[in-house]
Amino acid sequence: MKKAFDDNVSSGNSQKKKILFVCIENSNRSQMAEAFAKILGEGVDAYSAGSNPSGKINPKAIAAMKELGYDLNTHHSKSLEDIKQFAPLRCGNNNGIRGCLPMDAS
Repeated sequence: MKKAFDDNVSSGNSQKKKILFVCIENSNRSQMAEAFAKILGEGVDAYSAGSNPSGKINPKAIAAMKELGYDLNTHHSKSLEDIKQFAPLRCGNNNGIRGCLPMDAS
């Protein structure tokens, strides 16, 4: 995957890749994943959202990221509908999510 990304960048396609981390409450894991992508991910725009957002960030996640020098207090719990850069694909079960595609994906 990294090779495909590197090949895409080296071929002159400098458009940033968009990545969306999704969980149910968007209060812990997806928030931390978004933060790590922002810290480590050159050439990516990172987002996170939840299918049933809690409305708050887990204090333990805030504390863990603070130890690494990242402030999760600037984040907030978001729903998939709040993230306009992606079109959610849902299946028929409760809170089921198959994946999300960037709006410009064909």
